[in-house]
Amino acid sequence: MDASRIISQHYGNKHNETTPVVVETGMVAQNVAYEISRSSGFAHTVDYWVAFVEALPDGSTKAHHGRACVSLPDARMCVDDMVEMCKKTS
Repeated sequence: MDASRIISQHYGNKHNETTPVVVETGMVAQNVAYEISRSSGFAHTVDYWVAFVEALPDGSTKAHHGRACVSLPDARMCVDDMVEMCKKTS
């Protein structure tokens, strides 16, 4: 299953009201997807959120602890950290 499908299966058509603009999606492991989203720039600030969702063997999904970030590079570092953590546990 690809990242977009895992994310949409878990969240459906719902969007994070605080960070509604999806910046990118991808995979951090064979069955764990991520989504980076950002705020719409209200009050001249941009905040980012990284969400992680796991596709489980039974076909369901499970959200893992997400993280608020102050910049896109910070959000990408969070993704890199999760990639490393997944490598250690596999």
